[in-house]
Amino acid sequence: MSTTVNEAHCHTGITEPVKTITPADLPLCCPLPDECVVDAHPRVYLALDAQGRARCQYCSREFVLSTETA
Repeated sequence: MSTTVNEAHCHTGITEPVKTITPADLPLCCPLPDECVVDAHPRVYLALDAQGRARCQYCSREFVLSTETA
């Protein structure tokens, strides 16, 4: 049985209840594009509020837009 890249790092549950994101992660969705969706809820797109935060209505994971520049 072969394993794809996404299946290789699949896990159950949220490992980071608060995830810091950058402008490169926009548009924001949960789960993120590089995360496994096998055991996850449907992918949903989230809008950031005025403080740069969003919460997923399915899993309650919070996303915070980083204000730091590289």
